Amino acid sequence: MKTIPQIAEEIGVSRQAVNRKIKQEPLSTSLRNFTSTLGNVVYIDEDGQNLIKSAFIKNQMSTSKVNTFTDMTTQYMVNLQNRIDFLERQNQELQEELKDERNHNREQMDKLTALIDKQTELTVQVAELVQTNQLLLGREQSRNNSVLMVDSEMSSSPSVQAEAREKPVVKKSLFQKILKKVSP
Repeated sequence: MKTIPQIAEEIGVSRQAVNRKIKQEPLSTSLRNFTSTLGNVVYIDEDGQNLIKSAFIKNQMSTSKVNTFTDMTTQYMVNLQNRIDFLERQNQELQEELKDERNHNREQMDKLTALIDKQTELTVQVAELVQTNQLLLGREQSRNNSVLMVDSEMSSSPSVQAEAREKPVVKKSLFQKILKKVSP
């Protein structure tokens, strides 16, 4: 038989902890048959001691389970925080890449706009040149028509016709035409 302080020392808890545990149900009812009191000292036999020890072991096991659960929860929280940190860094990098891409696209749009403006300017210049060329061509055709009319009037005169008969027509070769030489 052992006293409460001896059992407390054996289990590794305080005397007060053993007294509190003994007063709680269902342990208090179960221990009645395993205790005896001599004076003010309570003695507990072997079976009673085993009941008290098992109550503390159950408590330690539940504390151990709580500690294990707490450790697992803590680890899970650490893992979640690491994941959050990683995702925040990745998000920041993606935002920076998107910003760079937008700046690049703006630069490309500015270049394309400048090219379109230049193309429009050149198209206007080409249209002006075409109009000028058409005017010049029209003037040239008018001059040629007036020269042809004068030539046809002159060729119909008898003196021009006689002169044309007297002068033999000389055909020029391509080489002569290029060098503008006339053969006799």
